[in-house]
Amino acid sequence: MPAAGDPAAGLLIVLIVESLCTGLKWARGVGQKLTSNEQKSGKMWSGRFLCLFLLLAATLTSPSTGQSVQTAAGAAGFCFHASGVNLPIGKFLLIRKGDQFGALRITQITPRTQSKPTAGEWLGSVEYESYFILKPSDSFSNLANRKHSGELRFGRMKGFGFHYSWQSGNQEAVVGPWKFRFFDQDGMFMTAVDFWNGVDHDSGLEFAPTNITEVNQLNPRERELHWYPYDRDRDIQCPVQAFGKQNPSTISSTHD
Repeated sequence: MPAAGDPAAGLLIVLIVESLCTGLKWARGVGQKLTSNEQKSGKMWSGRFLCLFLLLAATLTSPSTGQSVQTAAGAAGFCFHASGVNLPIGKFLLIRKGDQFGALRITQITPRTQSKPTAGEWLGSVEYESYFILKPSDSFSNLANRKHSGELRFGRMKGFGFHYSWQSGNQEAVVGPWKFRFFDQDGMFMTAVDFWNGVDHDSGLEFAPTNITEVNQLNPRERELHWYPYDRDRDIQCPVQAFGKQNPSTISSTHD
């Protein structure tokens, strides 16, 4: 798409406005007596406007060479937003609701280098692992606890416009009975996926960031943990203090 300030962009806008104005003028005169030449001119400009509209739509959805950057790097630290959280690679995020506890971490981020993304797209895959405590008195290190390993896939955007478009693939991570939708390669909504509610909804869940990379070191009942609830009025907090000593992770991101 022509960049701002590009003469081609200015010309395209002028042509669209000119065609729209002429088309509207012709539409207002449909009920009036028009000459044959005026009718032909109006139809020509209406057709011209339609072609320019389709050209603009195709341009907006064409691959961009500089507006999206494919990266395998995760967040530098945990960042909490009003309804979402960004996760660094390898560090566990604890999740709780009442006596139920879960843990999730990203283990690898792999961008798709063969394809150029459009603006606002990230193409690739994200591998993760999660755990869920089955009994209130149990621990994550118990092998009987529910472990899940999965892969998120970010494909091409589908649909038309902002409100009627979606990203193909699978962006839902499973943690025990909960599912969480990712909005980018390291960003997750703090709402459990539910048939009746969207991603902007308080599910009664709380989230605690940690620097822990080994599941047998996790203790969701540690008093020093800081739990973040869903909060629509929260200002962006980035990065936040995570529980546990900072240990270098042996898990790294890769390129395909």
